[in-house]
Amino acid sequence: MEYDQKYAMAMMLCFLFVLLVMLSSFAFVCGDYNIDCQALLKFKKGITSDLDGHLQSWNEANPIGNWTGVT
Repeated sequence: MEYDQKYAMAMMLCFLFVLLVMLSSFAFVCGDYNIDCQALLKFKKGITSDLDGHLQSWNEANPIGNWTGVT
């Protein structure tokens, strides 16, 4: 019986960990609710020349943490 309780607790902790990881990953996705991301995309639209292509990674499909020059 003690083994079953430990197993159930371990499974619950694993589930909570996976849930936490999934929820935290959404924080880096660019969407309507992410004000920083939307502001940077608006800033990008005002740039007329990016000869070296530094802003290519700046798009909604790419998490904001992976954008070149953004930390």
